Amino acid sequence: ISQNYTTFNLGVPVRKTGEQEIILTPREKDVLKLVVEAYSSSEIADMLGVSYHTITSHRKNINAKLGTSTIAEVIKLAKEKALI
Repeated sequence: ISQNYTTFNLGVPVRKTGEQEIILTPREKDVLKLVVEAYSSSEIADMLGVSYHTITSHRKNINAKLGTSTIAEVIKLAKEKALI
């Protein structure tokens, strides 16, 4: 693992941000990537074969972990911190 990453719990790579580590699950990263690509929650649910409510839960978790409340903030932070 490179120096920009550390290992946390289950061996999941975690991006170091300098301020704090942002830990996203692989599925949260999938959802984040699709959000950044401007897909709606319904479209993401269809693509990933899960319910709309599952995607909204993932998006709430992503916002909580990133400390964001809007899509614009999520996209900006994801690009700044190279989370996707």
